[in-house]
Amino acid sequence: MARMADGKVCACLDPAAASFCAVGALYRAAAILFGAGGFDRALELEEFVLAANKSNVGLQFINDTEGRETVIAMFKVALAL
Repeated sequence: MARMADGKVCACLDPAAASFCAVGALYRAAAILFGAGGFDRALELEEFVLAANKSNVGLQFINDTEGRETVIAMFKVALAL
């Protein structure tokens, strides 16, 4: 869900993480904002984004198959609600 600056895969909560997939970014942001309850909040946020876009396919799959531009567009739809 994340990569270090040298491209090696790492956990999204790793302090060395420099780039993230959509779900990794949600988990990282939620952990920073909400601490121990962050994972649950990230799942809620993912569900909100998917519901806003009438999708039942996970963001990680969409990111991997359709790319980041699709995921960004989905976030924009959810933010407009």
